[in-house]
Amino acid sequence: GSGFMRGQQSFEDTFNVSGPGVLTVTLSNFDWPQPLASLDLVMSSQHGLLGPEMGAGTAMFTVASGGIVSAQWFGTAQGPLDAGVFGLKVDFAPTVVPLPASIALLLSGLALLAFTRREQGRVPQPAVE
Repeated sequence: GSGFMRGQQSFEDTFNVSGPGVLTVTLSNFDWPQPLASLDLVMSSQHGLLGPEMGAGTAMFTVASGGIVSAQWFGTAQGPLDAGVFGLKVDFAPTVVPLPASIALLLSGLALLAFTRREQGRVPQPAVE
């Protein structure tokens, strides 16, 4: 989205991410009516900051676990109107669990279970003399 900034202001938005992944954040400083004198952003989770403060541009932040993520951006307008426009875009790409390793674990567990049940199901045969 985009927004309008007058004077010196700060904004915050929070959102919930489903699990570990990567956030791609783009912060834009538009030239209307005049570019902002400063525009910065910090990303954080319940575990602390996700990375260093960033200015206008694009940055990637790694999220270790799901939960609430917070974006805080702040800036200072300039010019005769003391106003400016900013844009913020946040994309989340979840980390995918590798399927081949998961399948191998599942199959080995099922094989072990079948082997154990087969051994328990055998009835000892009496010795013939």
